[in-house]
Amino acid sequence: MADPEGTRKLEAILVADVAGYSRLMQEDDEATVATLEAYRAVFRRPWVALWLGDSYYWLRRYDEAIAAYQEAIRRNPNYLTARRDLAATYAEMGREKEAQAEAAEVLRLNPAFSVELFRARHPVQKQADLDRLIVALRKAGLK
Repeated sequence: MADPEGTRKLEAILVADVAGYSRLMQEDDEATVATLEAYRAVFRRPWVALWLGDSYYWLRRYDEAIAAYQEAIRRNPNYLTARRDLAATYAEMGREKEAQAEAAEVLRLNPAFSVELFRARHPVQKQADLDRLIVALRKAGLK
């Protein structure tokens, strides 16, 4: 199938550009958010909205994180990562019922989901950030 707008090539560039996401957030979190917002305007892929949501989450801009995660889920209702991160965001905001509902979706999509396995496989620059996320996931009801 022809790709007259070069979308695939641009998406490959985007993935390469964001591959160092944790490092970019560490160096200049606001610039990283601005870049992802610009990408979101061009690309309609759920993972662009997810990364933007993650950026907002790390900056504690929870309302914006929720909107981005919900956008990712609208684009792919079975996007486990977006549902997991949305559960954590709701938990951090004290929105317990919504956090538990998203945690239930995570377990529906992956009944074997484990916070400890996630912790072992999740790369972050700051251990405190990962610890914060783990606490939120547990608060949402994930084990």
